Amino acid sequence: MKLMLVKHWILLMILNLWVVEAKRTMKLLPGRSRVTLSRIKANRQTLKPTICFDLVGCFADPMGKLAFQKPPEHPSVIQTRFLLYTRSNRDAPESLLYGDDFKSILKSRFNSTRHMKVVIHGYKGSGSDVGAVRLVQGLLDLEDLNVLVIDWTRGAATTYSAAVANTELVGRQLGLVLLDTINLGTLPENIHVIGFSLGAHVAGCASEILKRRKILVGRISGLDPASPFFRNHLFREKSRKLDATDAQLVDVIHTALQTGLDF
Repeated sequence: MKLMLVKHWILLMILNLWVVEAKRTMKLLPGRSRVTLSRIKANRQTLKPTICFDLVGCFADPMGKLAFQKPPEHPSVIQTRFLLYTRSNRDAPESLLYGDDFKSILKSRFNSTRHMKVVIHGYKGSGSDVGAVRLVQGLLDLEDLNVLVIDWTRGAATTYSAAVANTELVGRQLGLVLLDTINLGTLPENIHVIGFSLGAHVAGCASEILKRRKILVGRISGLDPASPFFRNHLFREKSRKLDATDAQLVDVIHTALQTGLDF
């Protein structure tokens, strides 16, 4: 019991250090968008057109769309990377792919008997940020794990509204990778997804892929989940953001100082 408490405390300290580093690179957003509910409802009537991509499916692409209704960018633009770290390759991550019939996972050092931590950076972040690297090393020091870092730098480096839209696509991509690991033997309850800022909502979108198959990961930790465009269900439905039904345990840790922007 004492060992479990110590590990939990160390994990919280590691997560906090990552958040501090990530916020050093994050630029403050302009004032929160003020859109009337009547205007939102009017635009909801035009959500029929869609844009579709291979494997990840279709996304709403309404005519006369508001900023928060943008579809995601093309996967070739976002160029999401899924980087696997283990104690055997803690300084040289291996790239995993989805839709490749498990080939990349089977060739990697992935071990389905280990627990898995998934790390997702936020707006303006990167999977190679100092904080993310420290988090990976700290997790591997703490336990023999599969650590999967989701690097969606190109999708997060754009305008905030575009990055918000990209969370849904990146989340679906992650969901497919997680589904592959589960099909290869990883127990869903042994998966812990950690998302900072917009990364928390990427985790929520990933869970939708699994929930359709009646699968819940063990835990999702949202570190300062982004608030603009997500707070109201009229802005963004529960299926397109983090909510309490997305894992067996969903915990949210708020570490932000008061900025008026509610990150």
